[in-house]
Amino acid sequence: MPGPLPPPLTPPQPPAPNRRVWLLIGLAGSVSAALVVSYIGLAVAPQFESVYRSFGAQMPATSQLFMRFFGLVWLLPAGVLAIGRCWPRLNAPVIAGVLGLVAPFVAVPVALLLIYLPLFRLADV
Repeated sequence: MPGPLPPPLTPPQPPAPNRRVWLLIGLAGSVSAALVVSYIGLAVAPQFESVYRSFGAQMPATSQLFMRFFGLVWLLPAGVLAIGRCWPRLNAPVIAGVLGLVAPFVAVPVALLLIYLPLFRLADV
């Protein structure tokens, strides 16, 4: 008769410091993206209103939406933290870290496009 069954295999957990490092990297990236987008929303975007007025035009809807909702970018660090701490997957801190690293490379260009692209279209007219 065969002996007792071996315990089921469980995936190895990465060491705790490694998981913390990934979470901190993700937080640093997402906070830096939020800071840059907030700067664009608070300092750069309001200057465009006078530029549009000098052309005799109203600010486009995309620029107005950006100026109204740019503060939502602060949900990025909260999302990274929520994924890293609360998601029930083993590699959640790594996923949170990668999300935080990608955030500046997505959020900042999108913010700049929402502000500058309508201005370029206005110059073509």
